[in-house]
Amino acid sequence: VVIPYGSRSNIILADGTNVWLNAGSRLIYPSRFVDRTREVFLSGEAFFDVQENEGQPFRVKTADVQVEVLGTQFNVTAYPEDFAVQTVLAEGSVEIKSVTAHRRENGLVLKEGELAYFNKKTQETHTQSVEVDEYTLWTQGLFHFSNTDFNRITKKLERFYNIRFQFDDPFKGGIQVSGKLDVAQERSEVFQYLERLTGLQILEINERLYVIK
Repeated sequence: VVIPYGSRSNIILADGTNVWLNAGSRLIYPSRFVDRTREVFLSGEAFFDVQENEGQPFRVKTADVQVEVLGTQFNVTAYPEDFAVQTVLAEGSVEIKSVTAHRRENGLVLKEGELAYFNKKTQETHTQSVEVDEYTLWTQGLFHFSNTDFNRITKKLERFYNIRFQFDDPFKGGIQVSGKLDVAQERSEVFQYLERLTGLQILEINERLYVIK
């Protein structure tokens, strides 16, 4: 299934696993899980609520890492254009490995409330405790930010609305923002809220292009 920019989708796999797919994402999965593992391939971002089955672990593969679970809730962000793959564990337990790791090599086990950040260039993974809502509320049409660089927020909005932002000064992208955006509202209301938070102007050039001053 391919989700274009400007759209989102919710699907239920054959085993009952619930998957929310964010804008600009692609998920490859079988019509039935018949192998020893339940394996899917993700490009983009998805939140998984996996049905537990100890005899048939669930595995999410991306181009750079794989995440293996029995039954749990977690979010994976693996857009090809991003510099890293991020996995956030909401509930349960997951093990993360680089796709280049040896089959018998132990992976990194995440705890609830932890984020694993896999740097594609260095092939290194770092973990940190995070506020899970910041990474999962998008499934409910909400973006939650806590001291987040403004350019990271605009990147999410570009995917969500299928638009493009330009900063008249790149340093303005480093402004840190905290709050929640209800993207179910009109786009103009969302942008007005951001203008109040940042003190910047968001000017429409055309339907697809906005300049931030």
